[in-house]
Amino acid sequence: SGQQPRIINAAVLTAQTAGLTVVGTLQKPYTARSLVELLETRFSPFEDSQRHGEEWVRKRLAEGSLADRTTAHFQPKHSLATASLVGFEALARPLDGSLVSPDLLFGELVPLDTSMAITRRVIQQSVAAASRFAHQPMSVSFNCRAEVLCHPRFLPLLEEEVLAARIDRSFVTVELTEHPTLEGLQSLSRAASQLTMLGYRFAVDDFGKGSAGFEILTQLPFTELKIDKEFFW
Repeated sequence: SGQQPRIINAAVLTAQTAGLTVVGTLQKPYTARSLVELLETRFSPFEDSQRHGEEWVRKRLAEGSLADRTTAHFQPKHSLATASLVGFEALARPLDGSLVSPDLLFGELVPLDTSMAITRRVIQQSVAAASRFAHQPMSVSFNCRAEVLCHPRFLPLLEEEVLAARIDRSFVTVELTEHPTLEGLQSLSRAASQLTMLGYRFAVDDFGKGSAGFEILTQLPFTELKIDKEFFW
């Protein structure tokens, strides 16, 4: 802004009171360099965290312990209409509390077999959580990459864990987190159809990203659609 510092500071205080994160302030006229420097102070911690996360994943892969060092944290899901607890979403996280993005745990660094092993652990813990609410049915969802969902071992693995726990398949939601290309949509549609015909629920996360948005609406048998937050912003 070109206003006086006191007015700028009042605006900052208003933003902070509203719960917004303020990166900093610039008074006009300012240079492009000063803007870049301000942004660098904000994003350099993120870059450090990303680098640390990659190092953590590479070290666990070298040890062969990545799947064993991963666990599930459960995020509650509430109904906006009633504010009541209606279920949980399982999120893959490092067992030791390290700050590692799920995108790294299931990213290009990690071989598919290891991704399958991590998914098995998350499924086991998700099914165990769902079985604890047999008296008050709660849905439990877990995230799944398209490559994992389409793997021939995925459905037998899921069936094995769910049948062993003796819970209703409708209590389990498989949540697609990776948006397919048009070329990969056919195999994904087949895998999702198998899930829903057996009684599992199927969710599409971050709808609106990628290039296959309309095709996802018409070809995937989803029971839940999670719209990308950018639409709301």
